[in-house]
Amino acid sequence: MTNVTLDDIKTLLKEQTVELKNEIKTNVKHIHQNIEQTIKKLEIVEKQCIFLERKIRRNDIIIFGLDLQDTNLPKATLLKLNELLGLKLKLNDINNVYKLHKKPNSPIKVEFISFLKKLEIYQNKEKLRNFKELKISISNDLCHRDQEDQKILRQHLEQAREENKTARIRGNKIEIEGNWFTVEDLKENESDVKTDSAEDSDPDSEEAKIEENTTSETKQRTKKAEATEVKKRKKSNSSPKEKRITRKKKKKFMINYCHN
Repeated sequence: MTNVTLDDIKTLLKEQTVELKNEIKTNVKHIHQNIEQTIKKLEIVEKQCIFLERKIRRNDIIIFGLDLQDTNLPKATLLKLNELLGLKLKLNDINNVYKLHKKPNSPIKVEFISFLKKLEIYQNKEKLRNFKELKISISNDLCHRDQEDQKILRQHLEQAREENKTARIRGNKIEIEGNWFTVEDLKENESDVKTDSAEDSDPDSEEAKIEENTTSETKQRTKKAEATEVKKRKKSNSSPKEKRITRKKKKKFMINYCHN
C-alpha cells in the first residue's frame, strides 16, 4: 500500500483546480458565442418583420381630421376624397376602410388594392391646401419602427428651425443646411455629445477633487461647531440644584478619602 503525503494531495488539488478553470473558461466562451449568434439571428428576424410590415402597409393611407358619422364608412370616405382631391375612386379600388379608434374624430385607415391607387392619392393630396379650414391631412400608414423614426426626425426638424437653419424631411432622412442625416446618424451624434459632456464633468478631475476636499473640510468644521454648541447648551441648561448636588458629592468624597 502506497503512502499518500500531504504534498501529493496539494498537487492533485492544484491539477483539478486548473482543469476546472479551463473547463469553465471553455464553457463561458461557448456561451458568449451562442449569445452573439442568437443576437444576430434576432436582428435578422427583426429586420424581416419590419420589411414584411412595411410591405403589408404599403398600399394604405391614414386620413386625419375627416369626421364622418355615416353608417357606410367606405362609401362616405371615397365620396369625400373624390370631392376634395378631384378623383374618381370606386369601391372596387379599396380592400377596407375603418376608423383606428372609437372617438368621433378618429383617424381613418384606407387599404387600397394596389400601390398605384394609393400613389394617385399622394399625387393629388396637395389639393387639400385649398381646404385649410377643414384641417384634413393624409399620411402613409407607418409601422411602429418608422413612427418612432419620424418622431426623432420631426424633433430635429423643429430644433433646426428654432436655430434658423434650413431643414426638411424626405422619407426616413432629414436635410439640415444641405447635409443629409439618417436616424442612425442623429442617434450617433447624440451619443457623441453625451460622451463629451460626461468627459467635461469628469469627477476625477483636479478641480472636482479640490471642490470635494473643500466641501468635506467645511462639513467637518460645521459638525465640530455644532458639537461645541450642544455642550455649551447642556452646561447652561443645568439647574442650580443639580450643581449643589454635584458639589455635595465631591465634598463627601473628599471627607471619606481623607478619613480613610
